[in-house]
Amino acid sequence: MEKLTSDLTKDPSSNEIQQIVGEMDTLNKETHEITKMEMGDNYWGLMSELYLANHKYIEVTDQKYGVGASEFIGRALRSYAE
Repeated sequence: MEKLTSDLTKDPSSNEIQQIVGEMDTLNKETHEITKMEMGDNYWGLMSELYLANHKYIEVTDQKYGVGASEFIGRALRSYAE
């Protein structure tokens, strides 16, 4: 997340940001392969909604990574899911 949110002025759908989300996706798949958990086809789409609409998620994320970070992450994840 720190790498993803290191510059909130970037376009969340840019190749650079999407590559970072791709790295997150790979790590997520490797982790869930070990634990034998299936996250479903729309995992990142569902996660994007948490960052865009869940007030507690937004509050905690923005507090940790900077104001607007939750929206940035949500938009990046949504773009990746599409």
